[in-house]
Amino acid sequence: MKKNNRNTVETQVQYRLIEELTAINAKLKDEIKTRKESQRPLNLSEKKYRLIIEEASDLIYQMDKDGNLTFVNQSTLNIIGLREEDLIGKHYSILIRKDFRNKALTFYKQVFAKQTNLTHFEFPLNIKKELWIGQNITIQSVNGKVKNIQAVGRNITDRVIF
Repeated sequence: MKKNNRNTVETQVQYRLIEELTAINAKLKDEIKTRKESQRPLNLSEKKYRLIIEEASDLIYQMDKDGNLTFVNQSTLNIIGLREEDLIGKHYSILIRKDFRNKALTFYKQVFAKQTNLTHFEFPLNIKKELWIGQNITIQSVNGKVKNIQAVGRNITDRVIF
């Protein structure tokens, strides 16, 4: 009889455990569903902005606080004629014509020091053809420290070269 009682108790414990796990599983499924539903608008928004950036005719790029390129859009690659892997992680100065690099370094030092947003700068590129870029930059900083620089540039060669 003791064995029967023990089996009955074990069976009751198993049923209760199954009920509890089933309830927990249902709550987890609801939580997953809720998170997916709340993530959907964010995913759509991200796709929309990514499309805007990738389809823009302007050069859009980002540099870290040390001046290394961390992002370039497709238009940048098309205009400059380089591949993404040729640019990401490289210092921006490799793109600037040698005789103009000191001006660019001075410009960026001032921007970092003053943390000035929406600053305009024009420079010639160091590529096979003569190409001038006019850019506006925005600094992203956290607690007063520069995190990165975002830039939007445009080919201004026709305006600079007569």
